[in-house]
Amino acid sequence: MSTVAANDAKETITELVKKSDAGHDAAIMNRGDPLARLGPPGVDHDVDRAVAVAERILQTAKRIARNNITIDEIKPWTHEGRP
Repeated sequence: MSTVAANDAKETITELVKKSDAGHDAAIMNRGDPLARLGPPGVDHDVDRAVAVAERILQTAKRIARNNITIDEIKPWTHEGRP
């Protein structure tokens, strides 16, 4: 996700909208704080999936604490679910 200052967003809104339509996200910031997020249409938050991922993270953390998981198992997950 790219970031853009609120003042710059005013000047580049057309470009931001085109990028959003192409699938890119942008966070509009004000003095380092997020104000808004501009993203592609049709992207909804899947609460059930988020809960499932959170549960998986918790289970993984428990396995790491017991030394039952390796970094080689974790690395492929960093790109899971990303296009």
